[in-house]
Amino acid sequence: MKAPDFTSIDFETASGARNSACSVGIVRFESGMIVSKKHYLIKPPYNEYFYRNTMIHGISPITTENAPTFDLVWNKIAPLIENQTVVAHNSSFDKSVLEKSLAYYNIPVPNVNWQCTYKITGDKLITACAKNDINIYNHHNALDDALACGELFLKFLKGEIIQIKSISTDYNSNHSNKRRIDKRYIKPDLTSSNKQSHFYNKHVVISGVFKHYSRNEIAKILHDQGALNQSSVNSKTDYVLAGANMGPAKKEKAEKLGITIITEDDFEKMIQQTSLI
Repeated sequence: MKAPDFTSIDFETASGARNSACSVGIVRFESGMIVSKKHYLIKPPYNEYFYRNTMIHGISPITTENAPTFDLVWNKIAPLIENQTVVAHNSSFDKSVLEKSLAYYNIPVPNVNWQCTYKITGDKLITACAKNDINIYNHHNALDDALACGELFLKFLKGEIIQIKSISTDYNSNHSNKRRIDKRYIKPDLTSSNKQSHFYNKHVVISGVFKHYSRNEIAKILHDQGALNQSSVNSKTDYVLAGANMGPAKKEKAEKLGITIITEDDFEKMIQQTSLI
């Protein structure tokens, strides 16, 4: 039985804003073989970068000064994404980057069957590759990461993957139908790799509406950085992440208890000090 066709993808971003794609790697697999590999630099809006992103992937304003904007790159990669199975490592991130970038240029979001190798392996890309004998030559180069992700998924389709955690992943299930994260009971990811995070072993309450993230996305990021998401403010709370229309009762209680209240901008600066993807 031949392996189904799919596309693997990886975005790098210039900042915490999900519409700030600065690079994309995209690899097409057909019948278990690589048929195309593409890599594009992208000029993000206003060509603005957060310096810690540049430290991670090495792309800077000088690199993308003369690069095409996302709408022009989309014309080249759309056939590999529209109505296709698209695989990414931590697909919620790449899905969000794609959708926010398309929205920025008023381009309709296509139908995509998203699959996630993070959910399959249960670990960071570089670790999952090491445990499955896959070479990743230049981590955080978008093409190299997309290629490694695609090879992981191909092994999964062939039943050869080493699953680090017991996580059920259905190839035919749509990413949008996955079970929502329960912020009340999810346990923190207290691994040694995220000890440098500001949120490691901290209790965090999320309140309000955010510009660049859904609350589920924030909960997932906090979990990966070792935080414990709380539904209410109490004496154990370390941070309250406040968006627009934050609950006034939570704000009042946090201030009364002397708990640090952080904004979405603060959150982005804090998470960009730790690379967990």
